[in-house]
Amino acid sequence: MKPLTVEEERRLVQRLKRKDERAFTLLVKTYQTPVFNIALRMMGGARDDALDVSQEIFVTIFRAISGFRGDSKLSTWIYRIAVNHCRNRIKYLARRKQKLHQQWEERTETVNDERLTAYQSPLPPPDAMFEGLEAQRFLQSTLQSLEADQREVIILRDIQGMSYEAIVNITGHRLGTVKSRLHRGRAALATSYAEWKAGKSHEEKAS
Repeated sequence: MKPLTVEEERRLVQRLKRKDERAFTLLVKTYQTPVFNIALRMMGGARDDALDVSQEIFVTIFRAISGFRGDSKLSTWIYRIAVNHCRNRIKYLARRKQKLHQQWEERTETVNDERLTAYQSPLPPPDAMFEGLEAQRFLQSTLQSLEADQREVIILRDIQGMSYEAIVNITGHRLGTVKSRLHRGRAALATSYAEWKAGKSHEEKAS
């Protein structure tokens, strides 16, 4: 759906502040794709989590719209809410994972070393996991290995195509910080991709 004009955006905000449900439907249609894309990439490609977070984001927008003063574009305000929700969900999932791991450790304290070792190695080695993956899937995986602050600005700048000004407003970080994190994130991705390509080329020549 095409972006709203300044006047269309102003009228939409007015209708949302009156809790107009048809306006909310228009809001979702206009922004659901970019919001979902941000959530999907920040959540590591987990579609179910991204869908859940996206729904929460729009509910929050509808409830909080009365506090929107128009100091920034509506889209910038929406993406700020989206990023904050994703940050919170990532923290929640990390805490839940840690709790489940602790519970698992408590349940397996009495298991002998041989069985415990088997339970701790349920996944194949990395070379087997990556075998045959396409570049896009590899890069998506590598993106998730970046530090959270680097991944965040990579998603907003290089994938969503947002301006530096918008990213500063969304993240709350200074421009220099945003550019520094973007540079480090891009360098890490470039290094990983180059190594992967070199390894893939070597494998193809060997075969």
